[in-house]
Amino acid sequence: MIQFSCPQCGHTMKVPPAAAGKRGKCKKCGEVIQVPRQNQGQSAVEQDDFDEFDRPQRKRSTSQPKRDKNRKSSKKKKGQPISNILGIVGIVMGVGALAVSWLPSVSLFVSLPLGAIGLILAIVGLVKANSEKRPSYGIPIGAGAVNAIALVAVLVMTVFVGSTDKGTMASNQPTVQQKPTPKKKERENPAAEEVVVANAEKTSTSEETTSAEATKPEETTPSETPKEEVATKEEEAKPDPNVSTVMDAPWEDARETYDGEFARVSITGAKMEKIEQWIKDNQVFTEEPMLSIRVSLKNKQQKERMEFSGWGKRGNARLQDENGKVYKPEVFTHPLHPVFVQGQASNEDRLKPNAGASDRLVFKAPDASVKQLRLVLPAYNFGIDGEVHLVYDTSKIEQ
Repeated sequence: MIQFSCPQCGHTMKVPPAAAGKRGKCKKCGEVIQVPRQNQGQSAVEQDDFDEFDRPQRKRSTSQPKRDKNRKSSKKKKGQPISNILGIVGIVMGVGALAVSWLPSVSLFVSLPLGAIGLILAIVGLVKANSEKRPSYGIPIGAGAVNAIALVAVLVMTVFVGSTDKGTMASNQPTVQQKPTPKKKERENPAAEEVVVANAEKTSTSEETTSAEATKPEETTPSETPKEEVATKEEEAKPDPNVSTVMDAPWEDARETYDGEFARVSITGAKMEKIEQWIKDNQVFTEEPMLSIRVSLKNKQQKERMEFSGWGKRGNARLQDENGKVYKPEVFTHPLHPVFVQGQASNEDRLKPNAGASDRLVFKAPDASVKQLRLVLPAYNFGIDGEVHLVYDTSKIEQ
């Protein structure tokens, strides 16, 4: 045993040799003192007078498991990285957008927003992955691919449905039958006249010996047909009172038909009726009767085609009465599907030489006191500068 005294109170203490060099408290005064090294020749004595401090190693050993537990709990709390969470949400939105993209009626309202938001989440997930200690790019890239495919599917379906409806509308357009031109008749008449003249000459030569008087009627017979032709040409040369040949004509000189150098435009009829519309195989009508004006166009060029877009679909025609009141054209639209109105020309058409087309213009019903309607048609719809002025008597409107 090691025997030593407290330097504070002088109390004598005895400790085992293993406590040499360690620190402890005096049992009498409580002073912290260090145990001196064991001297040779000291005898073993009982140990009762010294309280030894707990070893620091024991404190470390008891606190160490607590740190390990905290580390394990912190690892459990971390969970999935943010990039993976954003990618998973983006994949869910992309799958939903792709599933609905094949339905044209709702794809624009559902698939397009879902696909756009999912693509944005995928991009944000890729950006977040760059800042993580262990970046994960697989899930965000998959989310971006799914949403991109969904957006492409929406665009493809929209273009496909639009082209299909346009083809259906073009197939339903009424065909315009061309009337035979009077030139063919003029060419047929001279051939018949030549036969008559030849027969008359043969008859006159055979009867020359009989009498000179018999040959005179035969000589005058072929000369009568040219007189009839001249009379017919004079009648054709007379101006038609219902036709105007002046572009941008004042209303006093305007007629139901404009006959110009390149085109002939005329009002073929007008009717008060409920307008029939077709919206994706569904037939609907307007609630109130409206004024429907039918217009025809003919390409008078002999070699060139004419680009034509209908006034009815563009809505650029103007209608007014003799009092100056303006009636705006009615253009029928739908947020999802094209609207087909029977008789309206397409937005793009190419008329062959001497070919024609028809169009249908819709306006609100004019006042009952109106006597004359004045229609203004922009000529650039068929590739010419200026405006075509046409007038129509309200007494001709079908009720």
